[in-house]
Amino acid sequence: MPRIVRLKVDFIIFIFMEILYHYTHHKALLGILKKGEIKLAKASAQNTKPIAWLSIDKVFERTALKTVRDPITKQTTNLTFDEQFEKLGLARIEVKHTKKIHTWAKLKHLANYRDLSFIHGLEEVGLECGAKPSDWYGSLTPITKNNFIKIEIFNGKKWVLYENENQLNL
Repeated sequence: MPRIVRLKVDFIIFIFMEILYHYTHHKALLGILKKGEIKLAKASAQNTKPIAWLSIDKVFERTALKTVRDPITKQTTNLTFDEQFEKLGLARIEVKHTKKIHTWAKLKHLANYRDLSFIHGLEEVGLECGAKPSDWYGSLTPITKNNFIKIEIFNGKKWVLYENENQLNL
């Protein structure tokens, strides 16, 4: 008769948390530091909630590139990574994961993005500029400085620790 043997196995579960970054430029970084929080971006569509945007892209979130308007011609231009570095500087804040931070897949529902064509439009624009919507995260509440892990600026070659305003291109 076969004998039943009961084995006790302990499982160790590793939860890998992606590193979250808020990408911005130097002037905006100073505003964040002064206010003590990453503010919510304006709502993208009617009847939607504003979002404090984050990304897991370790190099740079392409949707964080700014559009500038020429004061004389009134024409707008989307900056490239190099142009933004030269004109505005590049900065990022590493942020702790909290229960208030969600993936884009969940966030678009929490923020009331009901118009699927609008959602697809946002995602298409992101893809066109080299971003991946699967890298997008965000919060429906401002992200306060007690959730900041570190602040870095891009020096033209790599991300380095932010120490003071003298490093900024203002």
